[in-house]
Amino acid sequence: MIKIIDLKDGKIIVAPECLVIEPFKSVYENDKSKNKVESFKVMQYVWFHSAFKSPFFQHSSADRHKLITELIIKDKKFVVTEQIKECIVVFEKIFTTPAMKLFRSVQESIVKMEEFFKNVDYNEDTVTKIQKAVIDMPKMQEAIQSAFDNCMKEQSTGDKIRGNATLGMFENQ
Repeated sequence: MIKIIDLKDGKIIVAPECLVIEPFKSVYENDKSKNKVESFKVMQYVWFHSAFKSPFFQHSSADRHKLITELIIKDKKFVVTEQIKECIVVFEKIFTTPAMKLFRSVQESIVKMEEFFKNVDYNEDTVTKIQKAVIDMPKMQEAIQSAFDNCMKEQSTGDKIRGNATLGMFENQ
């Protein structure tokens, strides 16, 4: 699988293929800044927001945005435009497998469960539900970790070639 945007050795790598795919192509072509700094910020944002291997992946979308703009982009004026949202949609369509989509849904459910536990109105009915959830939690955590591991394996499929050789520019895996 060709990765149009990836992280390698702590740096965002933008593959040439990325720059022919809309809306990434427009982002790049419309960037008049020296060294395409602004389009690079967009590529960084998209990867850190949407890539399964992003360190921010486990956070809710709103938390991810805040963390990325504070810790990665480091630009308080950075705004997620409609074009950036389109880039995110395209990136996710290209790289999100069905298992990853399901895992993201599970993560969003976990955020909702967390909110439920924080804001619960304790009564006989809710105490019973909480007890059951706490008892079932180790099994749930194990299942979530297993699903995460499967997604990571799925994501790395095709990253390696026999003998750790490197492919030429025009070779397919």
